[in-house]
Amino acid sequence: MIDGDFEINGVPQRRILEEQLMLSERLKSNFKIKSDYNKQPVTIEFVDYINNAKETLIPDEAGEPYLELVEAEGGNRHSHWLKEGQVSSIHGVLFAVNNFTEGAINIVVDEENGYQIQSPFIGDFMRMADQFQGEVVQDSLQPLQLRSLYQLAGLSFVIPQPITKGTFDLVKATEDQPSQMNALVVKVTANEEAKIVKMLGGQGFVPKPTTVDVGGLDFHFRYGSKEIELPFSITLNDFIAEKYPGTEKAYSSFMSKVTVNNPDETSFDYDIYMNHVLDHQGYRFFQASFDPDELGTILSVNHDFWGTWITYIGYILTLH
Repeated sequence: MIDGDFEINGVPQRRILEEQLMLSERLKSNFKIKSDYNKQPVTIEFVDYINNAKETLIPDEAGEPYLELVEAEGGNRHSHWLKEGQVSSIHGVLFAVNNFTEGAINIVVDEENGYQIQSPFIGDFMRMADQFQGEVVQDSLQPLQLRSLYQLAGLSFVIPQPITKGTFDLVKATEDQPSQMNALVVKVTANEEAKIVKMLGGQGFVPKPTTVDVGGLDFHFRYGSKEIELPFSITLNDFIAEKYPGTEKAYSSFMSKVTVNNPDETSFDYDIYMNHVLDHQGYRFFQASFDPDELGTILSVNHDFWGTWITYIGYILTLH
C-alpha cells in the first residue's frame, strides 16, 4: 500500500493509492503507477526488489556515528544501532551513547578513557576471547568490554565493535541469519523532481511509513500487508507441534487450539490443523505455519464466502 499526505496553501490534504503487487527476485514486476494530485502528475515506478532484506549501516566516513548492539531476544539475533548523542529503547531498556541520561544504561566514549559503561542495574559480563567474567556495579562508571556478553535488566547483549560512521541502506541478509522481510525500491516523480524510495516490509508485516518530499508533495510509502480489522477476535490457547521420531525439524503435524471471541454471540473453542479449517462469518482460517520457537502460530485468512461454497459445490458435483 502506498499512501500520501499533501499540503496546499498550508492546508493538509490526503490521497491514498493502493496497489496489489506480485513480486519475486526471479519475476521482476516492472509496474508503473500513474496518478495525480490537484492536477499535478505523480508517477511511481518499480526499480528493484530484494528478497530476504534487512536494514544495516554501511560504513561511510561522511556518515553519522553509531554503536552496534547485538541481542538475541526470542532466540534470533538482532542488531540495533545506537546513534551517538541520542537515547534508544531496546525491549524497554534505555541506552544512551555520549548523552548521560538518568535511568538509562549510559555508554561513554572519549579519547582519554576509551569505552566506559554506567548502568542503573547490577549485572555481569563474560569476555568471549578468554571467558573472563566480571560484575557490573550499579551506578558506577567502569570500563566497557567490547565483544563481551552482558546481562543487564533481563537483557543479554554484546557490543561487537567500536563506534562506526556510516549511512543506512537496505541489503540482502545472509542465509544463516534470515530477516523474514523483503525490500521494495521505487522511483517517485512529481513536479519534474524524482527520488528513489526504499521500503522494508513484505507479507504479514504492517511497517511504519517511509516519508519523502518530492516536488513539494509529502509522500508516505508502505510496502506490506493491508491491516483489516475483523468483526471478531481469535485467541491462541495452545500450539502443538509433533515431529517425526528421531528428527529435530521434520514435523509430522501441527495444530492451533484457539477460542473465537464474538462480540454479540457465544464464543467457542476450535482446533485448526492441516485439513481442518475454521469457517466463521465468511472468513476461512488455514493452519499455514508457526514461529520457530513453537510459541506462536501463523494462520492464512481468506474472505470469499460465495466463492468458497461454489468451489465446494462444484467439487461435490464432480464426485457424483
